[in-house]
Amino acid sequence: MPAQCRSCVLLFGATYTTIGYGDLVLVKPWRLLAPIEGLMGVLMCGLSTGFFFVIVSRLRQSRPVKSTADSSTE
Repeated sequence: MPAQCRSCVLLFGATYTTIGYGDLVLVKPWRLLAPIEGLMGVLMCGLSTGFFFVIVSRLRQSRPVKSTADSSTE
C-alpha cells in the first residue's frame, strides 16, 4: 500500500472513530494501529451498552407485575 494511502486511512480512521486529527503521530509501522484501536473502543462501548440493557430488561421481566385490574378508576 502506498504511503499516501496509509495516511488517508489513518486520517479517515481517526476521524470516523472520533479520536481526532492526532496531535500524537505514531511511528510508521504502528500508524494503522491507532484507528483500529479507536474503532474497537467504540464497538466495546456499544457492546457494553447492549449487555447492560439486556440485563436490565431481564431483571424487569423477572419482577412480579402489579395488576391494574384490581384498581378502580372513578
